[in-house]
Amino acid sequence: MTLMEVSVVTFLSQGYIATGKEALIRTLCISGFIALFDSIVKMSLIFGYDTSLFIYDTDVPNPLENDMSWAKWGFWTAHHLLYMTIYLFILILPHTHLRDYLPARPSFYRYVALLCGNNFGLVIGSVMVGSKDTAGYCVYGIFNLLYFSCYPVLLYMTFLSEFFVDDDLELEHAYYSEMREAGYFDDIDFQQ
Repeated sequence: MTLMEVSVVTFLSQGYIATGKEALIRTLCISGFIALFDSIVKMSLIFGYDTSLFIYDTDVPNPLENDMSWAKWGFWTAHHLLYMTIYLFILILPHTHLRDYLPARPSFYRYVALLCGNNFGLVIGSVMVGSKDTAGYCVYGIFNLLYFSCYPVLLYMTFLSEFFVDDDLELEHAYYSEMREAGYFDDIDFQQ
């Protein structure tokens, strides 16, 4: 998901300055590097420092207290805080002199604003859990569920829904409604 999220933002933040092949290569290189760095940091925390980032360890005497450590939730706080800061920076950029380099699509900024808000909720949840507040699990879980269940839909609605609109189908509906209004189908009995 990190690769996809970074790829979308990287590709669209190039604006109109790159050609198709050049933009694709640059996007894949930047996204691949960031995803690789993210994976290396996670691997070093898991295997080097024995921090369970993804699972709830029940083999210890007090599993809830062990899971609420700042080693784990500090990483997730910093991770989501970094993403939120980048999204806030992108939201501020249209109000600067760099606005000509960004896409003019308002849907891109709605996409960035929704992801910024989601990462804000994830930051709040991870800070709460790291501060030993068990309600933070609910906050973090809800925003994590929203991210993983709504991200593909958000991508489709933001970038692909306009591409898959069938103009011929809309034209056929217009022709059919004109024919129906003109009485072309009045003599046809549909009940047979």
